[in-house]
Amino acid sequence: MEKSTIIILISVLVLLAAFLLHNYVFSIYETKIEMSRTQLFADGISELEITATPVNGLGFPAPFRNSNTTFVIEEGKKLVEITMLNEKSGKLRLRAKFTPGKVIVLVKPKYALFPTRVEILVEMNVA
Repeated sequence: MEKSTIIILISVLVLLAAFLLHNYVFSIYETKIEMSRTQLFADGISELEITATPVNGLGFPAPFRNSNTTFVIEEGKKLVEITMLNEKSGKLRLRAKFTPGKVIVLVKPKYALFPTRVEILVEMNVA
C-alpha cells in the first residue's frame, strides 16, 4: 500500500471512532433519577438524597457530563429542610423536620423531555 492510502485509511478510522464516541459515549440519551431511600422519619436527623445521573447510549453514566437539574418542592415544604442543593451536578439532599406527612419534589433535568415527580413519605419515628 502507498503511504497516502494508509494515511487516508487511518484518517477515516479515526473520524469514525470519534463519531461513534461522540454519539454513543459522550452524548446524553436520558437522565436517571435515583433516591437514596424512599421515606424519611420525622426525627430531625433523617436524610435523603435525590440524584439525577445522565446516561449515554450504552446505558452507562455519560463521562465528563453534568446533569443540570432544577428541583421544585411542590408539596410539604414545611416538612423538610434542604441541606444541600447543587443544580449543576443534579443533587438535592433533604432532612426531615419533626412533622410527618408527604413531600412531593418535581425534578426537571435539562436533558429530559418531561419532569419527574418524586413522592417522599415522612413518617413518625416509633423506635
